[in-house]
Amino acid sequence: MAIDFKLLSALTKARKVYGDNYLIDLAIEEMGELIVAINHYRRKRVEAKAVQEEIADVMLALKELQHIFGTGDVIDIYRAKCERFEQRVDNDEKKEGEV
Repeated sequence: MAIDFKLLSALTKARKVYGDNYLIDLAIEEMGELIVAINHYRRKRVEAKAVQEEIADVMLALKELQHIFGTGDVIDIYRAKCERFEQRVDNDEKKEGEV
């Protein structure tokens, strides 16, 4: 994955300015807002754009959490989980074909 040095600089600065606990709380808040937006979308109270906005907020918050907890390990774990997900979908697709 390519490194965005401008973002990396901002993430580092945010940790110095706000502190890890504040940024962790903010990430939790952003994830909660995404949950609310998804529920509102399912009830046809908001358009997809509102969900997209919250997804973008959570993506940024996740970058900050990666910066706090260690990017390298997260990327390795993510790749392994993606592989398991792909295998599970392939296996479930085969089972669907058998029914």
